[in-house]
Amino acid sequence: MSLVKISAVAFAAAMTTAAFIPAAHAMDETIVEANMVRPVAHVQYGDLNLATDAGVKTLHGRVRRAAHAMCFEGGRQDLRRDLLSMECRNDAIASAAPQITAAINNAGTQVAENAGAAITIAMP
Repeated sequence: MSLVKISAVAFAAAMTTAAFIPAAHAMDETIVEANMVRPVAHVQYGDLNLATDAGVKTLHGRVRRAAHAMCFEGGRQDLRRDLLSMECRNDAIASAAPQITAAINNAGTQVAENAGAAITIAMP
């Protein structure tokens, strides 16, 4: 093959490759959103007497711990992820507030009346 033909073939190959580079780059910018299942936690309180301050305090503590376990990954993260985890935890606790209020308002004076009772919190 002559040098001119080799150069022409190399040029054609380079142009073909260059034509695919913008398409490949465009694929990198594609955002895929999936419909993910939201994690939930069920906080049992059937063993608590919600007619007492101690029972209410214990329930609030359980909800906080469950929300924290759902929203925080193990170990320290970067500041942005820590802030997102804190927001997630706070939103999860806030979403449980109406259930906590209802549980307290409907609490009997006997622990047995709460048997099997649970509050469900979901990751926002």
